Amino acid sequence: GNDNIYDHNVKWWANPNRCPMYLSEVHDADDNWPQNDDDALDYFHRHLTLQKLRAAFDQHGEASFAKLLARFPQTLGGFDLADVRQARPAVLLWALDPDLERD
Repeated sequence: GNDNIYDHNVKWWANPNRCPMYLSEVHDADDNWPQNDDDALDYFHRHLTLQKLRAAFDQHGEASFAKLLARFPQTLGGFDLADVRQARPAVLLWALDPDLERD
């Protein structure tokens, strides 16, 4: 075929099965994302970690999670339980914009 290493990046802003080459590009489609490379990486890691914590919260339930936090308060690694509750598990970390015009 005509497979290219960059095919996975083609029109990532309109296709949830694709991803950008650089996380700083996400800002073009989703204003919530930082434009700076380092800040975009931090943003990605924060939201991915919150998704994972939310999945554990959902899997074990609030009562078990509360017991875990009472016994091991460092479990959230500095994250707030309210942020974990608000995290949306297993969703795309950026908004798609099929109307975005890019080179």
